Amino acid sequence: MKSRPAADRPLGVKGTLGVILLTLLWGANVVAIKTALGTFPPFWTAFWRMAVGLAPVLMWSRKNGTSLRPQAGEWLPLTVLGLLTTVQMAVVYLGVNLTSAAYAAVLLNSHPIFTNLLSHFYVPGDPVSWPRAVGLATAFCGISVTFLGRPDTDWAPRPLAGNLLTMLAGALAGVLTVVTKRVIGRIDYIRTIFCVTAFTVPFYLVTAVTREPMTLRPVGWAAVLALLYQGIIAHGVCVILWVGLLRSHRPGVLSMFGFLSPIFGVAFSAIAFSETLSPALVGGLAAVAAGLLIVTRQQAPYTPGHEAAGGAS
Repeated sequence: MKSRPAADRPLGVKGTLGVILLTLLWGANVVAIKTALGTFPPFWTAFWRMAVGLAPVLMWSRKNGTSLRPQAGEWLPLTVLGLLTTVQMAVVYLGVNLTSAAYAAVLLNSHPIFTNLLSHFYVPGDPVSWPRAVGLATAFCGISVTFLGRPDTDWAPRPLAGNLLTMLAGALAGVLTVVTKRVIGRIDYIRTIFCVTAFTVPFYLVTAVTREPMTLRPVGWAAVLALLYQGIIAHGVCVILWVGLLRSHRPGVLSMFGFLSPIFGVAFSAIAFSETLSPALVGGLAAVAAGLLIVTRQQAPYTPGHEAAGGAS
């Protein structure tokens, strides 16, 4: 009997708790982004996040003795992943800047829908079963209800545009998850994170310098802590743990826990900004939670010889 390959392991208790912790930290990250955007414009915020995020990746690579220089044959896939990450992160910051943190928390986390659909076609052994399809459809209804809602104008100067951009960012995150899964099948995941992060920094810096003021108001401790959280925790620690999990488990299964992030995000946002929980927001969250319950109970059976990690594109 063939053993289950490393890229197709069941989560287990430790893995499940790890993913839940990540979703909680990422849920809080939406609040950190919104807080920082009150002081720094979008591209400056993205720049500082990614620049600070290089530090924990460098420390982790040194601890593991990982070479950060791309090897022969790695430049193209890493460049593609860097471009996708640069665009996706830019859309995140532009979107959150225009809508509320609570709505952004729900809409950004539409990525499991797109991850599962793409994983069905591009990740062997990770098909979308009918029960999982029902869960995805339920979650999508929740996302749609939230998209049509109207957040508090005090925190959402252009809610429709912000909602649209944050939902687009969620779709791009789904693409990134599947592409990352394929890339780390052949490239060390620490080197992947470092190269992709380093790729984004010059773009954000040049765009920020040429298009935005450095600050919108005097810099306070809240804004500084928000940037440090995004860089060290959300981008550094969380991304290292996430990509490490992605090496060993199916992206469709892992991404389902992402539906917990909007629950945490809305809760943290309500506490931090006293946002009103509108019927559209509550209804959307309920549908998303129902979709999560359905989908996480469905895991595709293991097929010997089907590796979850494909080759680099």
